[in-house]
Amino acid sequence: MYSYHSYALCWIPDETSPLGAFGRDWTGWSPDEAMFTRSQPPFEFGSMLAGLLGETGLHGLRAQFAPEFRVWSPRDESVLGQALEHVVTETGPIELGRLRAAHVAGRVALVAERGAAELARLAMRVRAALSPLRLEAAGRPAANDGPAGMPGPAIADSIVADSIVAGPVVAGPVIAGLGAAADRGRRALPESCFHLPLTDRVSGLRAERLLRVLQGYLDRAEFGPLVLDHLGVMARSGTRRPAVTLFRRALIGDDVTNARCCPTRGPDLLRGDGS
Repeated sequence: MYSYHSYALCWIPDETSPLGAFGRDWTGWSPDEAMFTRSQPPFEFGSMLAGLLGETGLHGLRAQFAPEFRVWSPRDESVLGQALEHVVTETGPIELGRLRAAHVAGRVALVAERGAAELARLAMRVRAALSPLRLEAAGRPAANDGPAGMPGPAIADSIVADSIVAGPVVAGPVIAGLGAAADRGRRALPESCFHLPLTDRVSGLRAERLLRVLQGYLDRAEFGPLVLDHLGVMARSGTRRPAVTLFRRALIGDDVTNARCCPTRGPDLLRGDGS
């Protein structure tokens, strides 16, 4: 069994797609290939990104459905894959529409114009699937009510409190207002909204300028209407280490004939044997 320092459940755009290639160029990191790249962000961003990527760049382009977490036993590491399989068999592809630039929890990020209700339901399924596991949010102290050196039973609500699980903050009116907010660059959206972070924290005129240029780029980019059609597991081997894609699983809903598993790096956790 392979073990990693921490894990995250994410939407990870395929790097063969225009959006995935943009993410690889922007961050300079390929989680699918587990390697740094020599690529650069589009030229119009120039020096605007100096010092803004930080640890965000070490994750590549991804949208997390729960904060990064640790597992505490080989069993939990195996059950994690089974939990993901349960989620994808209950969820079909979600239409995201086009992406907009927005200020999310102090970071410049990409947000979706559509799919708010479906994303909220998906996040609730992720929460339910993770609840049987003994998890600790990476970077937070373990609970004290479990056995010595172990967190308390099941996943604490605080671990998912900052994720898009919280229904009201992803309601229609919030998502519907993203376009105007992104154009103004003044309204910071909560971390709980579905988003793909592009920078570490940035504020003031620097953030507004970056949002304006980024939105102009998105208006010209040929990303097309996007569809969230999979979930994946990313992992890191240590604190401040780059994240790698372990595998993706297609969102198939009731159409089990389309089920597929795409291992990328590390073990296929769905098998549970690390081979």
